[in-house]
Amino acid sequence: MPKRKAQGTEGGEKEEPQRRSARLSAKEKAVNDKKEDKKTKKAKENAEAEANEENHSENGDAKTNE
Repeated sequence: MPKRKAQGTEGGEKEEPQRRSARLSAKEKAVNDKKEDKKTKKAKENAEAEANEENHSENGDAKTNE
C-alpha cells in the first residue's frame, strides 16, 4: 500500500476545502444585461417596422402596395 505524503513542512500548507455555500456566496452574481439588450432590440425593431409601414391612406383613398 502506498505511503501518504507528509503535509505542511514541504510544499506549503494546503487550504481546507470550502463548503459549497461559501463558494457560491463568494462569487459575484452575473448581471443579465443580455436580456435587457434583447428586449430593447426587439422593441426597437418593432418600432422601426411600424414606422416603415406605409399603408396609411392619402386624401381619403386607401393605398395599396402593388
